[in-house]
Amino acid sequence: MTWAFYQFSQTLEHLCNRYGSKLVRITEEYTSKTCTKCGHVHRKLGSS
Repeated sequence: MTWAFYQFSQTLEHLCNRYGSKLVRITEEYTSKTCTKCGHVHRKLGSS
């Protein structure tokens, strides 16, 4: 994780806490292959 991304993450977490929003942290694995509606992972898709 780079310093810039760390700062962004901390700022986002702070703002979510401040405004009562929920922050969900996920890993990068399969994010471009996962259906946002149902969560199914399309493993046969090529690299993004």
